Amino acid sequence: MDNLEQIDRNFRLFLRLMKQVDGKSVEIDYAGSGDSGSVEAARLTTEDGQIINLRTMEQPFIEKMATVENWVQGSGWVKSQEMAKITLSDVVDEIVYDMLSAYCGGWEINEGSQGVGFIDIEDGVRLEHTNMIWIPPEDSETEDEDGVYEFGETDVITYEPQSTAMERLTDQLQED
Repeated sequence: MDNLEQIDRNFRLFLRLMKQVDGKSVEIDYAGSGDSGSVEAARLTTEDGQIINLRTMEQPFIEKMATVENWVQGSGWVKSQEMAKITLSDVVDEIVYDMLSAYCGGWEINEGSQGVGFIDIEDGVRLEHTNMIWIPPEDSETEDEDGVYEFGETDVITYEPQSTAMERLTDQLQED
């Protein structure tokens, strides 16, 4: 399954979980550098405009069968089917990581990058992504010498999951 199929699948879970909390959208901060990156703060906006810290709220969840891998001494990694509790926070993180993998490869490497992700029940997914760039001193062309890091331009990346696109098409056909 590629990243866009994963986003579609997780967006359907996102919609189900957002109904449990009367949610409209989630805003997520992310950052990466060196060889790692993480999805950090996440804020949920409800239909009535209330803003809630997604990381500290009681998490809505869905239970479903999932394939998990566990290390078994003498056998190595063994796959099995288990019931898994999938939270809204898990789904939001997966959508952002899949968007970054699909559209911003290397976001966590070297100077890294940062940005804000928006996941909306009506509009899909949007990232406002900014790369860090190294500016060498005027008389040097290697990174071994002193230079400065600056933020480059911000790219806006949008993705409308298939489930949302199909709903829009259905609505348009019904209006015609």
